Amino acid sequence: MKKVCLVSLLAAACISSPAMADSTKDARVDAVLKDIGYKYEVDADGDAKLTMGGLSDGRSQLLWVNANTNILGEYESRDLWSIAYLSEQPLPDEKAKMLLEKNASYKVGSWSLKKYGSRYAAVFTVQVPANADKKAVNAVIMAVALTGDAVEKELTGKDDM
Repeated sequence: MKKVCLVSLLAAACISSPAMADSTKDARVDAVLKDIGYKYEVDADGDAKLTMGGLSDGRSQLLWVNANTNILGEYESRDLWSIAYLSEQPLPDEKAKMLLEKNASYKVGSWSLKKYGSRYAAVFTVQVPANADKKAVNAVIMAVALTGDAVEKELTGKDDM
């Protein structure tokens, strides 16, 4: 029984967990976004919120770069994400299945369904090393914005995000 408890504790310790952080912005996020030349605002959680304009058909897309990081052993990553669907109603099953099928075709990132209070969201997320350089961060920002916008257009026909 002691071995089972010890194994359970070790397994729990190995699961990815958020790094301890307060609600201030991460200096690494600030530095890399400024180095790239992006303008952004910092939300209440300390995350960087960007509006990516100039997408197809004059569209734009919101995306966030998390200030908090995830730790798995020695590996530290952060999420870059965008919402393509936000509604009081859950995403219909056939559209959720479509997102799951799309996941297999992406080089980076995946779709997940989340609930924020009473609202349901389809969120595209890419995890990058927390200390990723500007070239990598810029590539991921563009991938997140373009993917989020294309799927928002496909799911809703709108440009709300």
